[in-house]
Amino acid sequence: MSTSNTTVQNALPHSSADGVAWQLSDLYASVDDPAINRDLDTALKRAQAFESTYRSRIDIPGGPSADTLLAAVRELEELSEQMDKPLIYASLVHAAKTD
Repeated sequence: MSTSNTTVQNALPHSSADGVAWQLSDLYASVDDPAINRDLDTALKRAQAFESTYRSRIDIPGGPSADTLLAAVRELEELSEQMDKPLIYASLVHAAKTD
């Protein structure tokens, strides 16, 4: 006959990921890391600068020059990485704590 404690343990779901934790310090030290707000503030300033720089240089008759378009795409790619870093961190922290 099993004890109620054993019955409860057997009823709990088990996963091959039990005890596994992500190492997120490559992104930020913690959810309170001031670098998160710094990255978001910098991304906003970069986005505003991007808009000022490229708003009237991309949608033009005949299209932009290849150099202008390449510079815009490269800046947009770097900006996207900077904007996504806090989002990815928050998503991973949330996913790790859904129990």
